[in-house]
Formats: sequence, structure tokens, C-alpha cells
Amino acid sequence: MIEPRLVDEDPSLYRAIFEPAEPEPGQRQILKIYARHPSLKTYLGNPPYDGQNDPRWKSILSEVIAEAFVRRIVAKKYESTADTPDVQTLYYDHFSYQQRLLPLLQAALQQ
Repeated sequence: MIEPRLVDEDPSLYRAIFEPAEPEPGQRQILKIYARHPSLKTYLGNPPYDGQNDPRWKSILSEVIAEAFVRRIVAKKYESTADTPDVQTLYYDHFSYQQRLLPLLQAALQQ
């Protein structure tokens, strides 16, 4: 099970990361969403992050979650190949997966 969670920590390059990165079967996994990330802080504000009550946040949250999952999918897809994909292939795969996942997350978070 994956649990998205806002964290009041200095952001990484990414807006969210999985912790632990590789969970054991049945282990709970947190998707740490960096509330201090510049692209999120604009919407969330400061602790206690009242911006998460804004309807726009659900759209942004779906993008953050999709981005983290797609990054993981693409990384796993290419970790076992001997050839590094060219940049165009990598981006194509990334956006192809995101295009399929994002509408599902947006619908789920609007409920």
C-alpha cells in the first residue's frame, strides 16, 4: 500500500519520492511529497499547509503522484537493458505512461 504524505522537509530535485525506495512485500510505502518544493509551496503555503484545502491542489497532487509513479516505471523498464535509451525514447515513454495514468488519478482524487 502506498500512502501519499506531505512532509515539511527540504525538497529533493523531485517533488515527491518513495520511502522506502524498494519496499518488502506487504510493507507500507510512503510517497513523501515535499511541501517546501518551490512548485508546490506556491499552492500549499506554509505549515499547516492550508492550501491543501484548495480544489486546485487535487489537480496538482494527481500530477505529483503520476510523476513519481512514471519515473519509477520508466527507471525499472530500462534498468535491466544493456542499452541506454536515447533521450527521445526516454521522454516518449515517460509522457506516454503519464498520459495514461494522470486522468485515472485525477478522477480518483476528485471523488
